[in-house]
Amino acid sequence: MKAKMYRKYRAICWVAVLSCFLWIGGCSLTRPSAGKTVSGVKVKRLVVLGFRPALPEGAKPGVVRDPLSGSVCRAEPVPADAARLMTDMLFDKLVKAGTYELIPPGQAMGIYHTIVVTDEGVGLPPREIAQKVGNSFGADAVMAGCIYRWRERKGSDYASEQSASVAFVLLLVRPSDGAVIWRSRFDKTQRSLFENLLDAGTFMKSGGRWFTAGKLAAMGLDEMLGTLPGASAKKPKKPVEKGGREEG
Repeated sequence: MKAKMYRKYRAICWVAVLSCFLWIGGCSLTRPSAGKTVSGVKVKRLVVLGFRPALPEGAKPGVVRDPLSGSVCRAEPVPADAARLMTDMLFDKLVKAGTYELIPPGQAMGIYHTIVVTDEGVGLPPREIAQKVGNSFGADAVMAGCIYRWRERKGSDYASEQSASVAFVLLLVRPSDGAVIWRSRFDKTQRSLFENLLDAGTFMKSGGRWFTAGKLAAMGLDEMLGTLPGASAKKPKKPVEKGGREEG
């Protein structure tokens, strides 16, 4: 009798555990903070400025204010090559999505540097500079991001002493008035399944492996870009050359 009751009890426990995992699998707690969009905004031509570190290498960790959004966040020194990697990944994903007419980061930064060295550009707030860059290309929006944390994984795919951890913000500025028309934040430290059962989604996406910081950030970018204005409209556009409108 006791053996029968034990088998019944064990079966109930397994059903409960299985139900828990099925429920967790259906949840996605790795999503970035909800993107905010100004109602009725249509973005066709997009200037991609890319990412910059909130704090450069060698700086002390601390609280910083994002010059574009005005938000205040804790930040750590970020390698310059991380910003370059993120900018490249961002642009590649936007090209693949084919939603917008794109102004590449190289062209955008060329105009940016031209503006900041002029008498008029010296001392201008970053958002006003972004507006000028956008207006110079006749763009509907300028995309810029800031990286607040970039901790690389220590170890291998299956054995990690320190897991990857990243935090970054991406936003759209409207050149006509400087309004932030969309903003999204991704803040993630990879945990093992046993450390955080509620984050099973990341574990599933990693295939049981430990992500590098780049792969973790790429996952975040995919989720963020899915909330962009017009993200569901697939209209392939080639990057615009030399600041002119695309021909044809």
